[in-house]
Order: sequence, then C-alpha cells, then structure tokens
Amino acid sequence: MYCEFCGEKLDDDANFCEICGTPVARSVNTEPFAAEVKRPDENDAARNIVLSVEEPEDLEDEKPCAPKPIRAWTVLVLFIIIITTILLVAFALKQTKENNSYKEAYSTYSSNPAASGSTKSKPAAATDVPKSARTQTSGSAAVSKRIDPYYPQLTYKRMDGIHNSSLVSDSVFNDLEALIIDFDNACEEYINNGSGMIFDYIESGSNAYSQQTGYKAKHPNLTQFYQVINVVNARQGDGYYFVWVNETLDVTENGSEKVTTDHWIYKITKSGGKYLINDYTRDPAY
Repeated sequence: MYCEFCGEKLDDDANFCEICGTPVARSVNTEPFAAEVKRPDENDAARNIVLSVEEPEDLEDEKPCAPKPIRAWTVLVLFIIIITTILLVAFALKQTKENNSYKEAYSTYSSNPAASGSTKSKPAAATDVPKSARTQTSGSAAVSKRIDPYYPQLTYKRMDGIHNSSLVSDSVFNDLEALIIDFDNACEEYINNGSGMIFDYIESGSNAYSQQTGYKAKHPNLTQFYQVINVVNARQGDGYYFVWVNETLDVTENGSEKVTTDHWIYKITKSGGKYLINDYTRDPAY
C-alpha cells in the first residue's frame, strides 16, 4: 500500500504516512449485504401482505350524468295530457263549426224575413204611426222551415229548464209567435209613448217586468221602431217555453239614430190559458 500524496510505501496497518502525514484512505466493502430471506408461501402472502389502495375521489360532479330511466307514471301522465289536449281541440273545432252553421241559418232567416218570420215596416220619418199604417205578416209560412237554434253546450243565463226542453208543435209555435209580435208592438208604444199595455204580456213581479221598467227609466229620451221581428223557433221544458227571436230596430236617442240587430231568447210561462213573458236574455251563440 502506498501514500496517495507522496507515494511512500506504507505498512498495511498504517493509518498515516510517516513521511507527509497524509491519512491513509481505506477501501470500504461495497458488496451488498447478503442475508437469508425466508420466502413466504402463497398463503402467508395472502394473509400478511396488505396493499394500500387509495380511495378514488368522488368524481360524480366531474363526469356526465347518466340519463335517468323514465318511470311508468311519467309516461302515463304525458299520455293523458296529450289525449286531453286532442279532445279539447276537437271539441273547440266542433263547437265553432256548429256555431257557424247556426249563425249561417240565422243569417238566411234575417235576409228573407217575409218567408221566415214576422216583419214590420217603418216609414222613413222617425215618428210613431198607428199600427194600421204598418205592414205585418204572420209566421205561418215559417212553420215548415223551422230550425232548432238550441245548443246543449251553451250556457243560457236565467233560462232554467232549457236543457230539458224539446221543440213545440206548430200550433203552439204560432201562439208563441203571436205573443212575441204583440209584445214588441206594446214595447214600442211603451218606449215611445209611455203606454202601459206592455204589462198585459208580462208576468207580474218577473225579471222581464223589472227589466222593462228599468230600461224605460234609464232611457227617457229614446224612441225605437221594429224593422224586423223574426221568430225563429220555440221549445218547451220544465214548465216554461223558450222562444228564439231576431229583432232589428231603428233606435233614436238624443238626436242620434242607429239600426241595431239583437238576438233574444224569451222565457214564457202559461197561466190561466194565457202566455206571459217571464224573462229574456241574449242568445249566447252571438
């Protein structure tokens, strides 16, 4: 062994060089430590070796959500909604078609009143004249052409019993038509001249009685003349008669004149063999 600094030969057990004093560097055994390792059998490995598994993070919010299955009740509800919508649309279309047919029929009657009902003509001057100066035709020609203006799906205000009614005979229709014509004549005299004859055709204490007296009080400066009285048809049910009437009037109030067309349903009762008007309301088909 020699000194790494000066090259002097050294004893094998020397720690320093006797010439220069340099410490002797000894080699270190770098061979791996050999140790007897007992190899565990497969059963020991299964029992003693524990693998550390890191729990995965909850990635539910980081991945796309899987579609949820559609439940049976959801499908049923959607099916019911679709069917209901279809039925409502079909009903609305049917009602619109029926109402249009109804109005078309009414229009036919109004356009030819002499053949379909009763008419009165008023002189050009807006002044009252005796009844004898007017022309009026009976509605007998209309009997064979009567249409049924009743529609069960409509709501008729204050017309109790109308939904249990049926068409009257021709003779009853003629009697009711005559009542309406006489009532309108008396109404014209009442509005224009204050005649009380109108109350001979109205049931005492009825809603029609209240409406007539109230109307006269609200319109003291009004005059009116009937141009057309078209009695369309009549039905009977639950103790009352129901008469559909189209009326065209020439109305003057406070110097302003206009022509109006109204569609009424009259509710009529019979007492002591006499027909009396109990109430009237506007036809809901218009």
